[in-house]
Formats: sequence, structure tokens, C-alpha cells
Amino acid sequence: MACRPAIKPRLLVGHHGVLSALLDDLPAAHRSSARQALSGFDPLAIARLPLSQVQIDRLQELMRLRGEPAAVLTELRRHLGESPLIDELAGSLEIVAPTAARLGIGLQLDPSFQPHFDLYDGIVLKLVCLGAEAPVEIASGGRYDALVGRFGAETTEAAGVGFGFSIEDIRDLLLRPGARDPASRPVLVAYGQSSSLAAALEALSGLHGQGQSAELLPDACPSRDEAEAAAQRRGCSALEWLP
Repeated sequence: MACRPAIKPRLLVGHHGVLSALLDDLPAAHRSSARQALSGFDPLAIARLPLSQVQIDRLQELMRLRGEPAAVLTELRRHLGESPLIDELAGSLEIVAPTAARLGIGLQLDPSFQPHFDLYDGIVLKLVCLGAEAPVEIASGGRYDALVGRFGAETTEAAGVGFGFSIEDIRDLLLRPGARDPASRPVLVAYGQSSSLAAALEALSGLHGQGQSAELLPDACPSRDEAEAAAQRRGCSALEWLP
């Protein structure tokens, strides 16, 4: 199912190794500060770095380098020449692009994008959607082969990739007016006593078996009125109530 246009999902893609290669011509003592300034999109911090004006101008240019993958890859090759890292990144984007297009997800290549935690050494990802007031990050992750290697794997065999996502932010996006097709809204299964939990789980399973989207209120609800209020808050289409 394609993503609804109201939330305008966009997948931001970066690469730790490519960014490191872009910074290789800087003095080693200033590479970490330059990386932080780029990933923080901080032009003032870049301007304060003790580097030549040519190097400062190049970093300012790299900070603004983001957008449609093919155009950004061309610019990366201008900066780095032919590179196995760029070829690897281009290949990954080529694999992802058809699925992203089918699901209505925009792709943005951002060489200066880096997660807050310095765990990754390969491709890095962040899925961002348009919230009610500002962009909302709902998932992020990347590749961390070197981290796996620290736990005993051979360097040539170590491989790791992972991601995390925010269920609450996803729920908030789906509950925004206009973000969800009314026909796809779930039924809320709620129960009045803890002893009814097993029956509620069975009811939930039955709805899923019928192809009906449904979710379970995690705790017992004292009354049907309160359960109906919870269903309304959650944007559910109906209530399945077990006293």
C-alpha cells in the first residue's frame, strides 16, 4: 500500500565512509570538529574552524550538498573521483529506488547526514514524515560492521545492520486528520476486567483473521463509556467491548 501524501515520507540516506573520505584532506586534528559541524548543519561552526579559506569554502559547499540521489552522486564523484564507496552507495540507492517510488517515499541523498551515535561505518538511514508542525523522524538505522568486529568476528566476515522506529510517532501521524483512509481505521478491542484479557486476545485474533485492522487496549477499562472515549481518541472505527 502506498503511503498517503499528507505525511510526505522521505528517506534520508548518508554514508559514514563517504563523509570520512570527503574530510580526508583536512588535518587529522580537525576532522572530528568538521564532521560535527557538517552533520549539525552549522555554518558558523564551520567558519570558526582553524582551516584555510579554500577548505572552509569546500566544507560550506558540502554542507549544502543534498537532494536527488543522481545529482548528488555526480557531485560526490567530482569531489572524490571514482570510488568503490560511491559505487557501493549508488548500487544501494538503485536497489531501493523502485520500492520507494512504489510506496510514495521520496529519496534524498545527504552526504553530511550522520546519526547522533557514532556506531555506524557504512550506509546510514533516517525516515522522516511531515508532522502537524514540523518533520518527524519515525525510523533510523544503518550498517555497523566494525562494531560487530569488536566482538570477535574476523574483519572480513563482520557484518551488521539494524534500525529502530518510534511507534508513538507513527501512531500520532496516522491519527492526524486526513492522514488515514477512514476505511482502514482499526477496531478497538477493550475489556472491563483483567480476567477478560484472554478473551480480548481471542477477539483480536478473530478480527485479524477476518482481515480487519484491530488493536487492543493494553489495560482493563472500568466502563464501556471510557472504552468508547479511548476508541475515539485513537481514531478507531468501532469498539469491541468485553465486560
